[in-house]
Amino acid sequence: RLRKAERAGNLKLAAPDKVQVQIVLPDGSVYAREGTLDFTDLAVDPTTGAVNLRAIVPNPDHTLLPGMFVKIRLALATLHDAFLLPQSAIQRDNDGAYVYVVGEGDKIVEKRVTLGDQRGADWVVQSGIDPNAQVVASGVQTAQPGQEVKPVPYGTSAGAANAASTTN
Repeated sequence: RLRKAERAGNLKLAAPDKVQVQIVLPDGSVYAREGTLDFTDLAVDPTTGAVNLRAIVPNPDHTLLPGMFVKIRLALATLHDAFLLPQSAIQRDNDGAYVYVVGEGDKIVEKRVTLGDQRGADWVVQSGIDPNAQVVASGVQTAQPGQEVKPVPYGTSAGAANAASTTN
């Protein structure tokens, strides 16, 4: 799947010696310094599916301790022509995933999308909508295609209170 996306030009794989490593500490916070992947074992543990890795990470303040359990995030590739949408904006039915976008006349239009992986509370949208589209991210449950709305920026206090509100 990765090689196919790379051949299509949608994905750029990181060079093996350039893979960035981000550490998530036990309290869920992200460690302030990034490192690089130094070693990847070829063997996969058949019982757990785990692979041994080693990373070089600066630790001048000794935040990382021997034996400490952490999670890591590896930047193995960079997606091109893809973007993230909040999970709240994604709808599904028997035909697959779709989102509502604001079309001409501030009316809601349904658009089918192709989703990639989930990143936290967001989904990677690989195709189906224009990157400049205004996506309905709040109030989706009551939104209907053809409904007139007053679009507001996502994440603003006005957006949280009035997103996808109908106009009279």
